[in-house]
Amino acid sequence: MKGIKVFSLGIAIWGLSLLWPEINLLLSPEVMIGLGFGLGIAMLIWEFAYHLKGWHRPSDGTRDNHCSRPVPPIALARR
Repeated sequence: MKGIKVFSLGIAIWGLSLLWPEINLLLSPEVMIGLGFGLGIAMLIWEFAYHLKGWHRPSDGTRDNHCSRPVPPIALARR
């Protein structure tokens, strides 16, 4: 999922450069490295908050343990 976000950002920057060619002058290597570090730090903070707040699903067996197989017809279930 994170790869899709990074890919989308790349497509957005590329599309912006088609509409506004001077954007390539603003996006120097230093700016791109700064954006990369900034996004990386933001992702680390998000992941830390995600695990700290307990937004993830617990893995101690409290999840739904319902079988995903189809239910057999009643005639077959009585056998």
